[in-house]
Amino acid sequence: MRSKLSIILMTVIFSFIFAIPKSFIPPHAFDLTAPSTPSFFAPPQMPPQPLQTSWETIPKPATNTDRICHATIYNKWNDRIYLVGGTAQGYSGEEKTSCAEYNPVNRTWTERATLDSGRTWLSGEAVKPTSAYPQGRIYVFGGYA
Repeated sequence: MRSKLSIILMTVIFSFIFAIPKSFIPPHAFDLTAPSTPSFFAPPQMPPQPLQTSWETIPKPATNTDRICHATIYNKWNDRIYLVGGTAQGYSGEEKTSCAEYNPVNRTWTERATLDSGRTWLSGEAVKPTSAYPQGRIYVFGGYA
C-alpha cells in the first residue's frame, strides 16, 4: 500500500512540475554558462574609471634633504604617507632620524616624532587606531643604524 501511495504522490508532483507554464521558468534556468546569481541580486556595475596617464610631482619636505634607503609608510586610516629615516648618500651616508607626514589633500608635509637613532634600509607599518591611540600608530623596525 505504501509503495502505491508513494508512486501516486510522485506522479502528482512530477505532473505539477512539468505542467508549470514556461513563463515561470527563467530563460537561463538550465543554462550552465549563465551567471549563477540572478541579475536582481548582482551588485550594480560601476562605470570604468579612466586610468591615470601622468605622474604628479609632490612638494619636498621642508626640513629634509633628498633621501634613499628610507621607509615609506601609507596609513589607510588617516590617508597619510610617512617618510621615515633613510640617508641622502646611500649605504655609507649619515642616517636620518626624522619622520615627516605628507597630507595629500593639503599637499603639505608635517614633521613628526623623530627616531631614537638614525636608520636606513628599514621597514614600517601603520596600525589601526584604538581608544588608547585614536590616531593610530606607526611601527618601524629593522634597518642599519
